[in-house]
Parts: sequence; C-alpha cells; structure tokens
Amino acid sequence: MSIGNRLRSAIDEMGVNMKEYSISSGIPYRTLMEYLSNNRSPGAEALMGIAGTGINIQWLLTGVGGKFSAKLADSSPREMASKLKERASVEGGIVTLPIYDPENMACHLSSDEAFENSDQVLFPLYLIPDKIRSTSHTLMLLYVRGDAMDPTVHDGDVLLFDKDDDVVTWDGLHVMWIDQFISVRRLQREQGGLRVISDNPKYPSFLLNYSSSDRDTYVVGRVVWLGRNI
Repeated sequence: MSIGNRLRSAIDEMGVNMKEYSISSGIPYRTLMEYLSNNRSPGAEALMGIAGTGINIQWLLTGVGGKFSAKLADSSPREMASKLKERASVEGGIVTLPIYDPENMACHLSSDEAFENSDQVLFPLYLIPDKIRSTSHTLMLLYVRGDAMDPTVHDGDVLLFDKDDDVVTWDGLHVMWIDQFISVRRLQREQGGLRVISDNPKYPSFLLNYSSSDRDTYVVGRVVWLGRNI
C-alpha cells in the first residue's frame, strides 16, 4: 500500500472529511489531494502536521507499526474524529467557518447569493487574530483562484476574511465582488476613491469612486489571514 493510500485509510477511519483534515493538519487542500492521489510525497513540514493529528508516521511511511499514535490507538472512529478536532483547541478551540471556492461555483447576482452554497469546515481559533476572535460569525474562508495577485497570493491559497469589515479604513488585501465573481485585490485609498490593484502587473489597476453606486464592483471584506500553499 502506498503512502497516499495509507493516509487516506487513516483519515477515513478518523471520520472527518478531507477539508476538515486539511485545516486541522495545516496542509493545503490541493496539496493533501496530491498526497492522496500519490502524485506527491509529504515533506518534513507536512509530516509534522500529520503526526499532530495522531497518525503514526512510521506506519505512514513504511506500513510498519500501528496506524495511530498511542493517544488514538484505542479510540473508536467517532472518538478519533473528536480528538482530531480537539487538537486544534490548544489555544482557544475551533470554530466552524464557511469556505467558498470560486472554481466550483457559477456566476451569481451578488456575493451574498454566492456564499449561500458554501461548504463548512473546522478552523483553529488560535489562527484568528485576537481582536476579531469574538466576531468569528462574520469570518469566512476563501480559496484563491487565478494569478491576479501573484506573487503575493497564489492560486490555491486559502484566505480568511471578515465580511463585516467592508469599509476600507486602511490599505491592504481585500475580498471584492467584481463582475459577478469573488476576487482578491489590494486596495489603496486615494482622493475620491479606492485604487483597485492586482499585484500581477499584467492586470491593470482601476479607480473605484467612493460615490459609485455600481453593484458589479464592491468591497466584500478585509483579509485577516493567509494560508500559504507550498
């Protein structure tokens, strides 16, 4: 049995889905899928994340020994899932957050309509900045698609943004609704409006006037965390 097949077997036995495992282990979802498809082998950092979820790394790499660490070896699948979720609670617990993937969604009339079809995943609270932790009900995860923000943000990265923070009070990365799609852009305040910037120079910037009533382009929320796809 391959490493990818052993990893899939362990995750299935834990009773969590792949997106939950991705968040709990710290392995980007697309990277995890490559491991499970045997297209890549996990490196040292990924193995540390896997070990943190209770999977025996010796067994994962060689097939020798027990599938799970001593803490999980005598647990039922339901208990394994519970312990995996508890692992993320070391510094304050976990929260269920919606996660949106533009790649899997058709065009919508508004960002609210698009977000109605979002999946739900578990997210460690300790990764959420302290000052917004109490308002976690307004937070949402977003898979980045496309190269508009290269080299700052890559295709496949995961962003955490605050939907309640749609008034731009300082420059930085924001999630936007642009022509019926959710996008990430850098916003820079200028006299009379916001400069909407793609870090990739092949995409031109444009000015969004403060007085604009255009509902095809507007700010959805401020980016507060980035999960790097490595």
